[in-house]
Formats: sequence, C-alpha cells, structure tokens
Amino acid sequence: MNGIQTIRRGDTVTKVDRTGKGAVLCMRGILQAMRAVGQACHAGADPDFQQELRAALARIDRFIADNAPDRAVPSRDGTAEPEQRPGAVCGRDAEALYEALRTGGAAGLRAQVDDLLSIPREPVMNPCL
Repeated sequence: MNGIQTIRRGDTVTKVDRTGKGAVLCMRGILQAMRAVGQACHAGADPDFQQELRAALARIDRFIADNAPDRAVPSRDGTAEPEQRPGAVCGRDAEALYEALRTGGAAGLRAQVDDLLSIPREPVMNPCL
C-alpha cells in the first residue's frame, strides 16, 4: 500500500517503507529522543527549534492517527520527560544527533518533516537507523 512492502518470513511479518521518504515510526522515535535531549540538556536554549520539535511530533502523531490501519497512535509515555537522569539522556551520540538536527534550525526540521509526511501511507518502523 503506497510504497509499504510487507515481508513475511515464517511467523515474522516486517513492513518496510519503500517510498524513499523515510519510516515514520522511526523518525518519531528519533524526534522523541531529541526532544528529551533538548529538555534535559538544553533547557531554555533554542526555543524555536525546541518548539518545532514539539510541533513535528504532533504532526507525526496526526499522520499516524490518519494512516495507521488501527488508527492508534503509540504512546509517548516517559520518552520526553525532563526529569529523566540527564546523564542517561545527554550522552555523546545523542548530543551529536541533536546538534546535527539543530544545525538546520526550525525551518530545516519543518522541511524534513514536510517531506517525511508528503505521501499518505501506513506508518512503519523500517528501515530505521
């Protein structure tokens, strides 16, 4: 359906996004993690970018609700809580990814999410990092 390939191996079913736009659920997870990094490690910094992270997640959740077969949006419980241990959230790899996303600014993130959501399709996790 709309660029989503279903691969069956025995009892295992994997759905893979072949649109070239990216796996929506994968990007959602990455942005959730980046929002947690922003809240725990950069509180008060980059307000436009951090607001765009929140807006991007809301847009992705709407896309999931509109396109998932069961119309269910997976929970984000605990994924962006600033009370999490900063040491667990502010690791070198997470900081590097945050900086890479932040370099494009709010407009760059908005454009990336616009492209991600430009084709209505079932939201899937694969391919992911």
